[in-house]
Amino acid sequence: MNTISNDPIELLRTLVGRSGYGKDGKGEYRHALLKDMSNNWVKASIIFVKNQVVSADAQGIHIEDVLRTMPGIYERELLYRETMGIEIEDTEE
Repeated sequence: MNTISNDPIELLRTLVGRSGYGKDGKGEYRHALLKDMSNNWVKASIIFVKNQVVSADAQGIHIEDVLRTMPGIYERELLYRETMGIEIEDTEE
């Protein structure tokens, strides 16, 4: 994972993504690449990943565990957006 975590954010934001059921967990299932996520979703992901318990099942290690091995990817995305003047608003209310 170190190779991935050292890759430029311009590349990582086109490869790494998140999925979920909205802010309240009851919305429509959606998936987005990091480059397409709203700023608030990126910020919420920072908190979510930090609070996850390391777990594995028959499918292997959960993606949150993988992201934990790439510390700062969401923070790097926010810094990149700030530097580039990118602001992505929420699409859900």
